Amino acid sequence: MYSTYLLTGILSVILAQFLALFGIFIEQLGNKNALSFLEIMKSGMIWLVAVIFVLAILSLLLGLVPRLAELIWVYLAFLLFMTYLGKLLSLPKWLENLSIYNYIPKLPVEKMNHSNVLFILILSVLLILLGFGAYRRRDLITG
Repeated sequence: MYSTYLLTGILSVILAQFLALFGIFIEQLGNKNALSFLEIMKSGMIWLVAVIFVLAILSLLLGLVPRLAELIWVYLAFLLFMTYLGKLLSLPKWLENLSIYNYIPKLPVEKMNHSNVLFILILSVLLILLGFGAYRRRDLITG
């Protein structure tokens, strides 16, 4: 059940992001400075790394301490706050660094940072595996 929900979450967010970006591509086709399909997809799909990271944190919480899984909403609210008000309020750099979005390259304006993206993906996989292991162990104990 754990892996089913996790895979459903990841696959549905990939599909939703693709459809949203495809809609953006179609809408901007009439502009004379329209971006290519590939450029729009690269600049939008990179954010899936952050979404998968948040899902990985949630999966770890569900595996270790399910009653605290709702804390993911606190982190999501923090991400929203930092995205829209973080720069405006000139908050300290250490606080900005708590946002996963701070480590995702803003394509096509910034260059792709493969090491950051790879590190986040590896960390996400590790968190998911730890969460899965904890969930299975807990499930075996409670039977």
